[in-house]
Amino acid sequence: MADKTIKNPLRKRILRDIRKEKGKYISIFLFLTFMISTAIAVLVSVAISLPLSTVILKTMIVYLFQTFDILLENVHIGTSIYVQVVIWDIVCYGLLSFLQYKKIRKIPMEEALKNRE
Repeated sequence: MADKTIKNPLRKRILRDIRKEKGKYISIFLFLTFMISTAIAVLVSVAISLPLSTVILKTMIVYLFQTFDILLENVHIGTSIYVQVVIWDIVCYGLLSFLQYKKIRKIPMEEALKNRE
């Protein structure tokens, strides 16, 4: 049977660092949990709002062009537009989450745990 003592010095050092700075690792874990849950919420909202906004936009275009002598029955929005919208959503979400992460990292853990207002 294998001995239960840790023989790898790098592993010992990593475990010692984790025990010593566990507050930092807990805050990173909580932030990553927050990021994953908000990322899921963003993806669900994009999946819901994209078809809904397409229907609204097509209806608005047809209604607005009724005042002209142009007959628009079938409005087409290209696939590249949808891809651009999703890419911009991801980029904006990533930028905002990065800025939030930088701001949260500046708050000391002791102060955050003391102020429970």
